[in-house]
Amino acid sequence: GGARAWYLRAAESGHAGAQNNLGAMHFDGRGALKDFIAAAQWYRFAADLGHPVAQTNLALMHGEGLGVPQDLAEMASLLQKAAEAGEPRAQAHLGRLYLDGEGVAQNAAEALKWFRAAAAQDNEGAALFLAIMLQKGIGAPRDLEAATAWFRRAAERGNRIAMLELAKAYELGLGVNADPAQAKGWLERAKQKTDAAEKTDARSNQRAAPGRPRP
Repeated sequence: GGARAWYLRAAESGHAGAQNNLGAMHFDGRGALKDFIAAAQWYRFAADLGHPVAQTNLALMHGEGLGVPQDLAEMASLLQKAAEAGEPRAQAHLGRLYLDGEGVAQNAAEALKWFRAAAAQDNEGAALFLAIMLQKGIGAPRDLEAATAWFRRAAERGNRIAMLELAKAYELGLGVNADPAQAKGWLERAKQKTDAAEKTDARSNQRAAPGRPRP
């Protein structure tokens, strides 16, 4: 279509944003053939020009071995560049690598640093990991008040695990004054989230072809 032709022209003339978008079109199969090898090639062009979103996208392909060889060290290297440029998804994924010691030496303090950077940019997953680490005293001294504040940030963005943790914090007075009404409210919201997810699952089961396993 017209959009793809425009992106292709811009990408071929070295426009990193267009290269990244063309990669995404091939990755998703929207407006272009679904082709992981082509997606990785366009992401690589943009990543080499220093485009942080493309670096993150390519890093995650290396993590899964999609269109490129699986290579955790290359994934970590690309995520590091994008994270240092301020890309929140890269910061959150880099935090996971440092926490698990994948592609980098395990380092809880470094994991905490990157989760904190991503959480400050409203990355819901990073806020949850940051809260759990502060709650358990991993990578920094235990800080229940800060942990509960980050659970709240993630819960307000719709994270069900964070809702349950926040309910527990209000029930037991962990880092906040105990408040049974707040505890009940957050438990209720978590339950609604579960019910909605189960309904979606039921609908998608009905759409699935009989006898075919769901991915």
